[in-house]
Amino acid sequence: MRALKTLGKADDPEASPSEGQIEKVFPKGPILILLDELVVYMAKLSDRGQGNMLGFLNSLASVVSRRPQTLLIVTDPAGQVAYATQSATLAKELSKQQAAAQTLNNVFDRKVSDFDPIGKESAQVITRRLFKHIDPTAAQAASATYHSLYERVLQEAPGTLPPDAAGAKCAEEIVRCYPFHPRLLVTATDRLGILGDFQKSRGVLRLFARIVRDVWESKSDLELITAGDIDWTSQRIQADLLERLHKQEFKAAISADLEKHALELDNGQQGIHTRVASAVLLESIPMTANNGMEPADLAFAVLRPDEAGPEPAEAIERLMGVCWHTYPTSTGRGCEFRYEPNVRKQIEERMAHVPIEDARTRVLSEAQGYFQGMTFKLRSWPTSAAQVTESADLQLALCEDEKIAKTVVAYCDDSDPTALMPRGFQNAILAIAPTNAALNEAVLRAKRLLAAEAIQRDSQRDARGEKQGSGKLVLDQLKRIMPELAKQFQIQTRRSFDQVVLPGGIVRHIDETHQVPEDQILAKALGQSCLKKFLEDNNMIYEYGQALDVDRFMKDVLPGTTPLPDKPGVYTAKHVHERFLAAPGLRLIPTDSLVVRKTLLNAVSAGKIVVRLSDGRAYDATGHVQGPQGRRRRVPDALQSVTLDDTIWITAARSEYAEEWLKEDTASSPSGGPGGGPGGDPTTVVAPRPTRVTPASWDEVLEYADDRPLLELHLIASTPGNASSLLNVAQPLGAEQLLLSITTGGVLRDGGYNGLCHSRCEARPPGKAADHCTDHIQLSR
Repeated sequence: MRALKTLGKADDPEASPSEGQIEKVFPKGPILILLDELVVYMAKLSDRGQGNMLGFLNSLASVVSRRPQTLLIVTDPAGQVAYATQSATLAKELSKQQAAAQTLNNVFDRKVSDFDPIGKESAQVITRRLFKHIDPTAAQAASATYHSLYERVLQEAPGTLPPDAAGAKCAEEIVRCYPFHPRLLVTATDRLGILGDFQKSRGVLRLFARIVRDVWESKSDLELITAGDIDWTSQRIQADLLERLHKQEFKAAISADLEKHALELDNGQQGIHTRVASAVLLESIPMTANNGMEPADLAFAVLRPDEAGPEPAEAIERLMGVCWHTYPTSTGRGCEFRYEPNVRKQIEERMAHVPIEDARTRVLSEAQGYFQGMTFKLRSWPTSAAQVTESADLQLALCEDEKIAKTVVAYCDDSDPTALMPRGFQNAILAIAPTNAALNEAVLRAKRLLAAEAIQRDSQRDARGEKQGSGKLVLDQLKRIMPELAKQFQIQTRRSFDQVVLPGGIVRHIDETHQVPEDQILAKALGQSCLKKFLEDNNMIYEYGQALDVDRFMKDVLPGTTPLPDKPGVYTAKHVHERFLAAPGLRLIPTDSLVVRKTLLNAVSAGKIVVRLSDGRAYDATGHVQGPQGRRRRVPDALQSVTLDDTIWITAARSEYAEEWLKEDTASSPSGGPGGGPGGDPTTVVAPRPTRVTPASWDEVLEYADDRPLLELHLIASTPGNASSLLNVAQPLGAEQLLLSITTGGVLRDGGYNGLCHSRCEARPPGKAADHCTDHIQLSR
């Protein structure tokens, strides 16, 4: 109180005491004067107040320099950018005093000097303050483990880590900073230290103490404590890093992205995504131009010894794909957190305004395009069985749910629930429907895509108007994520239709091995080819070249075929075909019906049936009988093809009709032949068998077709697009064999010609003709 009275009005921030007043304040005897962190106090003063304080400091130092047994200590929180101006001013004044007191130093043997009590030992100071004892052996072991990790990663994937991560200096830093990772200390002291409300010494100690406590309470077994191990859900951590630093707006990022999105990517357990998000958020707190982290620095900050190396960079990509507050850094490769929500959050909010019917329509349209093709006759979105008429072509009903699919496959008319009409051609239809949960997810992704497209339209309009800056920022974000949104929508839509409904109400699930691979997802109509492969691999459809067992045909198919009205044992090929389509227990019959034709030919060869053509020729196992009544003769031959129409008649080999069709006439032998013995009429001439001809015009084709069977048909395409559809065009013609020849070539860049020729390749399965080539490849230059 005596000292304050002595100072009087000089005891005020806006005033400054004289040296005489200061000397009167000091008591007799040794004195230690400590002025702690003056710059923090200076920052709160006016310019005049700061000048007065510096004047006081000048006077005080002058008095101390003249007074024996008196020491003045002024502490300066060096490196804290928030007080850089005040620190510089204070240092300038002290340097003046140091120069002025030099003469007195020589006299009194005192020294006015700067002294840094911590220097380069900030890490050791922190660990000594937090731990009673640090095991040096454990520190060396951790350093060796991480040194080995960084060496391995840099060898396997250069660029994954900073180049000096595997150096000796880094290994020494790990020992010095143990149990903390060096990068965590750098972030706390250098990155957070620039914030005015973060006290560099006390703030770091308090933060690290709370991190250690959280790690201890979670019972985590860690080699080193890294930025990825910060528990942002802890109220203690949030109080230190958000509330004390006035960064509460980051709580939205914590709740949405760390507690939700990152944790979901980690399947509910803290993993690489949570650790990466934690480290990035810590680096984003200062909100400076170089916010966030690049992939190499992030890998250095959070990588663990049991990880391969690329995990942090991969985690960044996935986090950027789902988080609401992440933004790319200026390089485009790194990641940072911001207060304001990114375009993904805007999309989620905009989704609420997208009508669910619009999204569902988008899903159905995408699915319909995916299942277009030539293998199945597509029937899209029937709501009743009557909308899918009977057809000999193999039909695929694309249905909105499994219930409709089962009805369409089972019935041809369900308009009257009391008189349901079963479907006749049950082997010529199947249906595909989505799993409800998968369809709902596809609709959700469609809503997300539609919302993004709406935001894109709005942003394009803003970019042309007054909101150019915000519009361009949103468009830049959309440019990055739109392809992924579209891809995820397509994948989910196409894979949601995975319930195959077969005759008899059988439902089979298409597994992932028969779904379109992700690298081919952008190809449009792959649904039918994937479905066909699934059916073939599970023996649900007859493949190319397959036939029904002859004995089963004779037992289960032919007896159930509708005969001719006036010939009970005779069946037309068309009716046999229809019986195949309707017979229970058979597989699906492809549209080309080759299985029917091949079965009939096998039955003829086995001597089980006789086939009569429209011109009267009757085929059995040994050949055919031809000619008009009275002159029918047997010709050793084999049946090559069958047309599945009403002109072809079929009967069992032992039936009376077979005996009638195969009856041969005995040639008449009247006496008095030209040679004096028995013989036929020399005027009777047997018509020669037609020779092979090649017509040159459609008129000739029609002329020859009256009395000659078609032996070979050549279809020619001059472009790859047309060539891709040749097999689909050729298969319904019922040929015994499909052969494919390919010729292509071109001029080489450096001269010469490169030609490629595949000749008469057996076209099975489509697209693999080169595997069955019977000719060679010609290359010339």
